[in-house]
Amino acid sequence: TPSGSSNRAGTDVLAYTLMAFAAGDPITVSAPGDGLPGFSTEVSAVAPLITELGNSAEPMALDPSDGATLTWQPNDDGGRVRVKINADNPAHGAAFAAIIECDSADDGTIVIDPSLVAAFPATVSGGACAGSDCPASSITRYRQVGVDLDGARVDVLVGDRREFWISRP
Repeated sequence: TPSGSSNRAGTDVLAYTLMAFAAGDPITVSAPGDGLPGFSTEVSAVAPLITELGNSAEPMALDPSDGATLTWQPNDDGGRVRVKINADNPAHGAAFAAIIECDSADDGTIVIDPSLVAAFPATVSGGACAGSDCPASSITRYRQVGVDLDGARVDVLVGDRREFWISRP
């Protein structure tokens, strides 16, 4: 059941999200099978992720002495939040120099320890870099259900994601 769309205005840019399902709506995923048996499973839609991350053209500054604290409006419906901080890579398609990935209950805060930020390479992003590729970082509210099929696992994930830029001098 589509719920429409919502606009969220930031300080410098407009973030637009199309929420195809209202929070809690059931989403059924079915596959007929081929190399693995067919399956059908259901997972409920998540609430929209409301955060300042991604609402500004300014990158989020990572300070090695302070670490980083990422915040969002929490939701207590059993979902989770994953943050992925990407360093630059040497060229388009090449491996990232480093990634910090955190997964948490949807409680509104993830704190990244200063030691992780200190070990993270210098990164300047914002969508256009010279001499390297600058991937966006992301925060995602999600819900996941797994289906076991003859020793293999299929994970079905639904979520709402925001991308943002980082700067680590």
